[in-house]
Amino acid sequence: MADWYYYDFSGRRQGPVDSDTLKRLALLGEVVPYAQIETEDGRKSTAGRIHGLEFSALLPASSPIPTSLPNPPLRSMMNYLNRLPKSALFAVTAGAGGFIANLLSEFTLKQNIEAATIIEVLAHTAIWSALICTGIVLAIVVLQNVLLRKSVFSQSAIIPLLVGGIIGGGISGGLAQFFYSVSAAFLFADGITPMMLFLHSIIARSIAWAMMGSLAAFGMSFCIPNLNRMWAVTGGLIGGVLGCVFFLIICMFTGDWLGRLIGMAILGTCIGVMIGFVEKISRNIWLNVVYGPNELAQVNLGAQLVTVGSGRKDTVFINGVGPNAGSFRLEGEKVRYTDLTGSRLLTPGSRIQVGNVTLIVLSKNALVYNPKPSSNKNGEGQSEAATRQN
Repeated sequence: MADWYYYDFSGRRQGPVDSDTLKRLALLGEVVPYAQIETEDGRKSTAGRIHGLEFSALLPASSPIPTSLPNPPLRSMMNYLNRLPKSALFAVTAGAGGFIANLLSEFTLKQNIEAATIIEVLAHTAIWSALICTGIVLAIVVLQNVLLRKSVFSQSAIIPLLVGGIIGGGISGGLAQFFYSVSAAFLFADGITPMMLFLHSIIARSIAWAMMGSLAAFGMSFCIPNLNRMWAVTGGLIGGVLGCVFFLIICMFTGDWLGRLIGMAILGTCIGVMIGFVEKISRNIWLNVVYGPNELAQVNLGAQLVTVGSGRKDTVFINGVGPNAGSFRLEGEKVRYTDLTGSRLLTPGSRIQVGNVTLIVLSKNALVYNPKPSSNKNGEGQSEAATRQN
């Protein structure tokens, strides 16, 4: 008989076991349909796709207890991150992304462009803006992947966003510089005063940074599940204007080089704060993803499909189960959950156990349940204690 390997609820690889033992484990509920299975020759699948397996209707009593990350330093870091507001995490990360991107531009781009042609100025500004926008977007994507336990540099998410950041940043920078040059030529044709120059600088820069912030936020809306794009663009626009205001204030007391470094960090910080704020206020129904004690992530639910599993394209990474082990989609006030056993509607308070992770459906006006799963037929249940969402 062929030998099989399977992953238990804590994500550990077990085996080898023969076919009869695997069938017995499935009947006992120790192997569930979404569990990842491997053969002797390394082929991978999920238990639900193995012909001849019959599964228990109940989860075993040991399964609902989520296990935390096995690495203590990593677990400590995630516990610390989970205690911080998401807006603060986005602010720090995006600020660092803007700072590093601008620092890179200082050493790679020619900074003295006074004698350059208008085409060279446009190209310089477009490349500089693309670097800044890409740095901010990339930082947010990396943070989002870390919070959802995905690969930090997931190609399926990062490559499209890098392309979008480069194109969006380049377009916004080029258009902003074009507007700046054309408006200056038109307004100052009959002479210029210091006040006119100052006001023109404020207005033109605000428009440029607002465009950059809105396009960066638009790109982020593709990596943050079910983030309302209109709200995201509005938040990015406001963040860009706020960043510009702080930048101009700082430049009054510092030189251009230091002003640009601090200014880009502030731009990223303002955009990050607004994106975190927008994600929260636009949230109606969402998933609490409970990895273990003090290890919690939240994912908005909406028209966009949210998948869980070990696949590269899955929204939430769960070790020890197959790719696309389950999916969630909002249908009205309820959530459609689909896995290998079928499809069913969930209401706020419902919970699903996938591998060693508990997934709880919550809404703004519903009760929030203590993440201690029960063991009924559907993997759903209610907690002994409940408190109302603030």
